[in-house]
Amino acid sequence: MSLDHEIEAAAPDAGPAPPPPRVDGIERRACSKALQWWRELAAPRHMPEFETVSAAPAGELQEFLFAIEVGAEPAANRFVMAGESLKRALGFDPTGKSMVEVWPRPARERACFLQKATAELMNPIDEAGHWTNDDGDDVVYRCVLLPLSTDQRRVDHLLGAFSFRTIRC
Repeated sequence: MSLDHEIEAAAPDAGPAPPPPRVDGIERRACSKALQWWRELAAPRHMPEFETVSAAPAGELQEFLFAIEVGAEPAANRFVMAGESLKRALGFDPTGKSMVEVWPRPARERACFLQKATAELMNPIDEAGHWTNDDGDDVVYRCVLLPLSTDQRRVDHLLGAFSFRTIRC
């Protein structure tokens, strides 16, 4: 499932908002490879466990991967691992912090919704979106969220693959 995110925000008298940056040029390979790796680690079960994923060598995927421990509410989901790609996009290491502490406000509500949907549906969800960083540049990204479960009845972690580019404004 692929969901594209468009944000329209304009002052009442400012005229129409400019179109959001296009995300179709963002590298899809990291997300596709992560999905395939997740399927391989899960077999013969529906979902792999966090312990299996964290112990398995990820090779070239490692820099794109992150993991989140699922909390009672999506805003409380906590990063337990973050690859270099996500660290560069955010400008810091989110490990140990919650979604509400980490994720940029313009993209937070959507990210929390998709994390909740991934956990409830127990299936991967692909996402593309953007936010404006502190320098005023657009961070345009692709992400796949992959459910992880110890008991195959409840998702306790999410594995993600994240790639991005920055568009100077």
